[in-house]
Amino acid sequence: MKSIILFDSLEEAKNMISHRETKRVQLEGNTYALTRFNDDFYFYEAFCPHQDYSLLQDKIGLRPEVICGWHGYRFSLVGGEEFEKRCRNLNVQQLKTNEHSELYIDL
Repeated sequence: MKSIILFDSLEEAKNMISHRETKRVQLEGNTYALTRFNDDFYFYEAFCPHQDYSLLQDKIGLRPEVICGWHGYRFSLVGGEEFEKRCRNLNVQQLKTNEHSELYIDL
């Protein structure tokens, strides 16, 4: 596992992504989603675990969750659980801050 810095600071991240906005991230040939909810940032797989539908344009709920636009499956951005336990969890992690105040993920 290696750490990948996504932002130099929380301020930079806030300036680039609005509340409840999702951005596409390409890393090592794979596509991921990055969402801001309030002041927290969540990095997760870009395709629904149910039937591999893209989550990049899907709705972020009123709580930290992503809602798949195809069948309405709702996944917690905090732990990845599908709220009705109909499929496997979404692989998700919250961005962490290192000693230099950079925001990063472990990949």
